[in-house]
Amino acid sequence: MTTHTRRNHRTLSRVLLAGATLTAALGVLSVRLSLGVLAGERNAICAGAGAVGGEWHEPGHPPGHAWRWGPLLLDRVDDPIEWLPMIERGQDGDGLVALPLWIPVAAMLIPGAWLAIAHRRRSGCCPHCQYDLTGLEPGAPCPECGRPSPLTRDGDAQRRVPSTGDHA
Repeated sequence: MTTHTRRNHRTLSRVLLAGATLTAALGVLSVRLSLGVLAGERNAICAGAGAVGGEWHEPGHPPGHAWRWGPLLLDRVDDPIEWLPMIERGQDGDGLVALPLWIPVAAMLIPGAWLAIAHRRRSGCCPHCQYDLTGLEPGAPCPECGRPSPLTRDGDAQRRVPSTGDHA
């Protein structure tokens, strides 16, 4: 695997884990508060009861939220947490589509964690090509890619020392 690919995987892992963290934070906040943004006069995109979704209303039935500040909506949530995706359509033509936030959290967390674990740097290996550097002299370049080995704060090369025999 090339350094460029490894860097892309590391970046993707960080983006996925950050997205999962932010989505989880929104989920925790939405258990008590309904946060929304108006999308036109009769439609809103909201997060509440642990889910995110959209609601639409027929003329004469604007979205009902306790506090409205411009296009922003805020209300207290008294509903139980939504655990399953939901599509509802009322008698008056109003409707709601909701996706529980645990689904996008899991969809970002699982591949993000897998990428972070699968492509982490192993100690004693070249950080560029993951070649095992056990047994090489300190300061020797990697025999696989030819790049110099990284240095620790002490200035010693990061190498695994064989555990057998005396070390000089």
